Amino acid sequence: MLPYITGFILSDETREIHNNNGASKEMQIVNPRNIIRPPFLPATPSFTVSTGILNLALDEKHTLMFKIIDPNEQEIFSTNKIELPFHDSIDNQLPREAHGLNINLNLKDVPLRKSGKYTAQITIDENIAGNFGFYVYPMEQESNE
Repeated sequence: MLPYITGFILSDETREIHNNNGASKEMQIVNPRNIIRPPFLPATPSFTVSTGILNLALDEKHTLMFKIIDPNEQEIFSTNKIELPFHDSIDNQLPREAHGLNINLNLKDVPLRKSGKYTAQITIDENIAGNFGFYVYPMEQESNE
């Protein structure tokens, strides 16, 4: 079985915070959303994508690529290949399908030109692991003049 995506969240940002006793850090997703609402279009907003991956052998090398495809099916953003963290010690008490990780991608100045449904595509090791739709609509509505 190939690695697969367990969740997909758009948000304004993620923050690393210390837990109550300060012994460890936790990731906090700030202002999750289903839609991106820039003041107007075209725009180049920044936002964060958080995703979980399972069935990932953490003691092997893997790559991830993230793309955004606009309403006209044109690729407008790509991270290129990102090498995923490698762990030489894994929990052998867990079955392989329970191994995985969570990733936060802080995307800067993403070129959004049109209103409508966009697709976020996540590829792991050259295999498409998931396509996730999200919407972009400006706060200031476009005029038809």
